[in-house]
Amino acid sequence: MSCRCGRAAQMAKRCIDGHQGAFKTPTLREVANTAPYMSDGSLQTLEEVIEYYDKGCRPNQWLSPKIKALNLSAQEKTDLVEFLKALSGEVTWYGKEEELKRTKPLAIASGS
Repeated sequence: MSCRCGRAAQMAKRCIDGHQGAFKTPTLREVANTAPYMSDGSLQTLEEVIEYYDKGCRPNQWLSPKIKALNLSAQEKTDLVEFLKALSGEVTWYGKEEELKRTKPLAIASGS
């Protein structure tokens, strides 16, 4: 195969070939407010996500053999959901009020 890009295109193809099924991992910040979850939007709640990983996911051709069932207790699942919810919340704005108007919806921090 001949390509005008030459070596760079071949290197990019090798890089892509080794990462089928890979996803960029999103931040956990505001995770409780970003449903639905998973790349296909198949899980609606954090509890569903935790159950999914607790069972070791669904077998598929891209699943790493390193992924195993977590076997969490009910309390550990509850604690994990609460931790994830703690990463979400109301954003407090500490900038100028004019900037706030351009970046709605943020709350203005009280000056007291």
